[in-house]
Amino acid sequence: MRRESHSYLTSAQREAEQVRNKLKNHSNPILMIFSSLILRFDEGYSFEKAGVKKFSLSSDAINDPDQYIKPLDIVKVEKSNWGTSYKHAGIYLGDNRVCHVWDPDSKSNNKVRIDSWGTFLKNRTDYPVRYHSIIPFKNWNKIIEQIAKAVVDRYREGNYDILGNNCEHFTNMVVYGLDFSQQGRSFVSGYAVRSISVIEAHYLHHNIFQMMDNMQEKEEEANVELNLESKINETNNKLDNLAKYKTSEVESKIREIKGYSEDQWKALIEVPLKEW
Repeated sequence: MRRESHSYLTSAQREAEQVRNKLKNHSNPILMIFSSLILRFDEGYSFEKAGVKKFSLSSDAINDPDQYIKPLDIVKVEKSNWGTSYKHAGIYLGDNRVCHVWDPDSKSNNKVRIDSWGTFLKNRTDYPVRYHSIIPFKNWNKIIEQIAKAVVDRYREGNYDILGNNCEHFTNMVVYGLDFSQQGRSFVSGYAVRSISVIEAHYLHHNIFQMMDNMQEKEEEANVELNLESKINETNNKLDNLAKYKTSEVESKIREIKGYSEDQWKALIEVPLKEW
């Protein structure tokens, strides 16, 4: 009996290791578990069923984020800026660094950049929230490469808008491979029930109603079952073509990002199956 049990245990361990290696080396590990995903705006965006977990952080994480947030986790924080309350989203990189769409001086200059954790939290009105993918949607090397390309390309500069190209769109594109924003949809709903000021209309390029129509189309699309592989490939095509002629700068930025927290990056190589 002991030999038989040992044989079963060894076989199970071998099979688990094979699955781990497949997940580790797959360009989109999530596709080994889910081929599709039902994305509904009214259900939020934590993807609980797809193994994305939401964690509310405390003051301890404000002071020592590396102890509470893993590299490539999406982090969101309620903020008040430019007379508006909103949720700001970014991708944590380790060593108190965050990649996000922002500019210190003007919304119109917003672009993808890497800033300190303190800068990311500036003007916060609440504690941040962390979203962690137990089974990654994309290989971590691909995510780092796309972050580097977006930073070098100054992605979103001159092309930022709250409804279609906001900070949440960017983080979801890079980490999940899905181009959507729960906040963008909520913003449209807010405009639908109140008047639009002259300043707001100017900021939205005088196209608020067209944008509302576009967001309605996106919402209708999102209320169906999505082909994950197709959607991920679609966003990869957009991000992979950034900074095409700046190879050396991109490679330098990749090395910089991986250097923020080398030990934590190494830990990402092992997919934490026990957490899933």
